[in-house]
Amino acid sequence: MFPPFTMQELICALVVAQEGNIARAAKKLHIDQSSVTRRIKHLEEVLGIQLFIRFADGVELTEAGELFIQGIMKVFEESNRASQLAIQRAKHKIGPFHVGYSSHINPELLPVVRGLQFRQPSYPLIEMESSTTHDIVVSVLDGRFQAGVGILPLRQPELVIREIYDEPFTVCMPKHHRLAEMASIPPEELGKESLIVIGRQVLPEVFHEVRRHFRALGIKVHIPVETAFPSEAMHLTALGAGIALLSAGCSTLSRPGVVFRPLADKLLTWKTGVFVRRDNRTDLINSFLEIIWKDTERFRFRQRRRGQPEIPD
Repeated sequence: MFPPFTMQELICALVVAQEGNIARAAKKLHIDQSSVTRRIKHLEEVLGIQLFIRFADGVELTEAGELFIQGIMKVFEESNRASQLAIQRAKHKIGPFHVGYSSHINPELLPVVRGLQFRQPSYPLIEMESSTTHDIVVSVLDGRFQAGVGILPLRQPELVIREIYDEPFTVCMPKHHRLAEMASIPPEELGKESLIVIGRQVLPEVFHEVRRHFRALGIKVHIPVETAFPSEAMHLTALGAGIALLSAGCSTLSRPGVVFRPLADKLLTWKTGVFVRRDNRTDLINSFLEIIWKDTERFRFRQRRRGQPEIPD
């Protein structure tokens, strides 16, 4: 059943509420003031409530009016979201399937993710774009990306998230550092050092998870340096700025002057996951989730078998 008022009346009420003045609202809507007044009056008559209190210099929402406007805003937000989703689904039938991936995922996992393609000839090509996990999440939510592969944890209830890989942390240090003689690094040793980590501006959830983990162990860690990329962290380590706490996969990236030792604490891990919008579970999306799970299975199998970080063949 359709409501007894028009979309133009709803838009008019919303603009009047935003402007707080009928004359300004009329100018913004490109109609005359009498039309604005007439639409608001009709809306109030249909609803049986007063939406605005009129003053000499403008209008102000009543309590009921505030609730009504909040409801209108939600309607328009959902309408915009639905239209974007419809547009994206229509594009999927004729255009590529866009996936964002984080440059922080395991270096061995990276070429597998970048090489993902649908098996069905009628399905579109998968186009990959590198970005930060945060920006990928935003792009998945607004429909620019159909799926994302990034670093967990994520706290967005609008997403369906599946962990596809889990690896320990490793410690990168100058080759002559006092800890370099150890086979693995006890977590309490990190409380005695200046740590270099991927920063809160890039991976906020990971950064805070690391802080919480050491705090739970009763270890106060000193983090004077936050970087954007592992390569930057390794470079600063080689220069003597501290020791870097990175994912185990970074140990496959050789750099002169530094060595890697696994963190003895295996409870703190670096997780990679795939995520899609909860309200966008099309056959195409589900097929992509099946493909990435299948194509990354060998990494999970090898790690389960070895019980240790991935080492290149």
